[in-house]
Amino acid sequence: MRIHEAVEKALKEKSPITRASLRDFGFKVFPTDSSDCCYIVNEKQQPARCWNPTANDLLADDWELVTK
Repeated sequence: MRIHEAVEKALKEKSPITRASLRDFGFKVFPTDSSDCCYIVNEKQQPARCWNPTANDLLADDWELVTK
């Protein structure tokens, strides 16, 4: 799905999103309206504030909710 569709679902279900192509790296985006903006988590690093997506991220259609 497109990022705007994934964000809508994530906000309703209080769940992070990821791209299918990044799932195996543990990449998760938590969309918020807080001062943290969207923050990211991966399995090897601490959470990071203010995720900056690439144009490729914004145009991708492989976004999905993280289910676990």
